[in-house]
Amino acid sequence: EPVPEGVPVRAGAAITYSYDQWGLRTYDTVWGIFPDVEEDETHFLFYDCQNNQWHYAPDPGLGYYLEHTAITFQWMEGGVVFVVGMEDGEDPVLYWYPLAGELWESDAIDEFDLGPRPGLAFRANPTYNIEYEPIPGWLYCLPGNSQQFWRYWIPCSFKNPVTVDGIYPGDGAMIADQTPVFIWEETPEAIEYRLVVATDPNFFTTIIDVTTATPQYQVETEMENGTYYWKTASRSSSSTWNWSEVHTVTIQGGWEQLPNIPEAIYEGAALAYEKQYYWGDECLIAFVGGEKYSCYRYRFADNEWVNWHNSQDQYVGSAIATHKGADRPFAVFGANPETDRVWRDHLHFGWSVDPRISPLPEILGPGASIALSKIYNETYAYLYLIVGEDANGNPRNSFYRHIVTIHFDEQEQGNRSQGAQGKQRQTLTQAKAQISSKGIILEYQLDALANVKVMVYDALGRQVQTLFSGYQSKGIHRLEWSPEASGAYFILLDIGKEQAKLKVVVR
Repeated sequence: EPVPEGVPVRAGAAITYSYDQWGLRTYDTVWGIFPDVEEDETHFLFYDCQNNQWHYAPDPGLGYYLEHTAITFQWMEGGVVFVVGMEDGEDPVLYWYPLAGELWESDAIDEFDLGPRPGLAFRANPTYNIEYEPIPGWLYCLPGNSQQFWRYWIPCSFKNPVTVDGIYPGDGAMIADQTPVFIWEETPEAIEYRLVVATDPNFFTTIIDVTTATPQYQVETEMENGTYYWKTASRSSSSTWNWSEVHTVTIQGGWEQLPNIPEAIYEGAALAYEKQYYWGDECLIAFVGGEKYSCYRYRFADNEWVNWHNSQDQYVGSAIATHKGADRPFAVFGANPETDRVWRDHLHFGWSVDPRISPLPEILGPGASIALSKIYNETYAYLYLIVGEDANGNPRNSFYRHIVTIHFDEQEQGNRSQGAQGKQRQTLTQAKAQISSKGIILEYQLDALANVKVMVYDALGRQVQTLFSGYQSKGIHRLEWSPEASGAYFILLDIGKEQAKLKVVVR
């Protein structure tokens, strides 16, 4: 189904893929941004992969025509689409579109400028915990036209912070919100409360000292990143201040500069996240563009860029795509008839044409982009493609899909097993939920030691409660949960490599 008429696919167009993680949609989705210089706007649409239809999003506007755009999708917290771009040469802006709220929000980027063909990728937080580390993940950005490399700490988007032992943030927590709300327990007969926040445990460098009528305070001015110490007090009409224990919280929000990539980023550059790229470690994969052939990997564990297999010449329209699954990155190489195929990285052998995929239907130009779906039935995935402008600079609305058969040779299978760090494969079996007089009883079985997270979400994708977070041994486990209100809920069991989602309707 072509991109609709009136939505030109030009330079700056890009697509990304999301699947039904939280039940907010009943179909997998391709999201697309399409800057329109003639109409001075940027269109935002999504493609229903089940019914093969394009739709304008409920809030389709991204303001004016955006230059130097990039898009990615974060699948935590009900799903959020992220976009970077520049309006009329002004300061760059970070935009985000929560699937639950379906309204764009934005924040100016003061730390760096955007150049041609920036890269944007999302990485989920592997230690995500709503109580002590409510940070769903990070954005990584190569701004373009420079060697700079930046990371953005995504703050928790939940409207109601989860308290731990009656306080928020929990003692020792790390948060990405630089204007947090402080919450503490209510004291009977208290007529007022006091909050004191400092940068040292002796409170010599106090930055907040306020009196409130309720046991909470919303910070209005951004706090700098770092570790803070805070305590509260209450008093009645006949008493002096009664102080609490001292708590700590670490704030790490906004943009943070990381080591430069060895070469500057130009047109034809691309960036993608890979969860299990080389023997199981996470990394980013980057092309530098500019008709060069340099390919780099950024390893999170080492916080450094390393030179990887050289690719074909990275012409305008080059792109990389990966998926949450067990396969290598795929790439296309822009306006070059000699490389009009889909290429695949083969670990030790470098980039080569993927024989499973026929030649590209059209030569790629500015605005070309690819996206990969999840793996279906452990056998195949879909590769989606928009081709961008033609050789004369005219927009082309073609939209293609190709089935990619997933299979591994013996060496790759062995590398993946070794990449699991020698652990047994974690398997989640017999997960079920049932209603009893005590509430909801969740039962599931593990066939090996696993790091388990069990979270409850409402029908809008908002987290209601975390039932468990930590390691559990092999065997059958049971958890109980008492919902406070009727409605539909989703219980997510996450053990890293495997997940199960159960729907419960409380009447």
